[in-house]
Amino acid sequence: MAGGDPGSASLCRGAFIQALDLHGAKVGTWPELSRLVALKSAYFPGNQSISPDGWRKLLSGLPVAVEALSFAHCSLDDEKAVALADLCRLTKLKTMDLAWNRSISADGWRQLLSALPVAMEDLCFSGCSLDDAKVAALAPEFCRLTNLKKVDFRLNRSISADGWRRLLSGLPVAVENLQFQYCALDDERASALALQLSRFSKLKIVNFYDSPLSSASGSSRC
Repeated sequence: MAGGDPGSASLCRGAFIQALDLHGAKVGTWPELSRLVALKSAYFPGNQSISPDGWRKLLSGLPVAVEALSFAHCSLDDEKAVALADLCRLTKLKTMDLAWNRSISADGWRQLLSALPVAMEDLCFSGCSLDDAKVAALAPEFCRLTNLKKVDFRLNRSISADGWRRLLSGLPVAVENLQFQYCALDDERASALALQLSRFSKLKIVNFYDSPLSSASGSSRC
């Protein structure tokens, strides 16, 4: 469902709604989302004015069967990331889009990922301004997410070769899809990635689009 007043009573009567899209809705008063018992997907991208307490109330109202969430372009910071700790309650959550949240610190990322349920399969960090410090916080948390199949790292240009090595060493070996488009990969970074990619025996898709690699480093994994 898109548009309209998300606080209206009519939304709460939609017991059969499975997907809810509140992209840029500038939400004021939240409906009782717990009544949407069939809800599987909820998308909140572009909601940049929600306070930490607002996010806390929102997540506490989501039905536990939700499988996909999007917080892209939501201006999440450390305080808001901590407020999302209720994600651990959503034990069937498989997909989460965190793209373009650039203000979360290394410690904020650590706390956010520690709240994710082990059922997670698909995570997006596109355009999140990840750097070596943030990577060092993320890597130990990834190993807990043993069902993870796809991770999107597009548009993260500030990770060093050692940072990429550390980041991939933390991913579970069952990963199938990795996205590195527009990551400013050079030969040194590509070599660091190549050493780790061999760990993933089920890897099916690797995207290096727009990476300035030489033929020697880039030919075997494009």
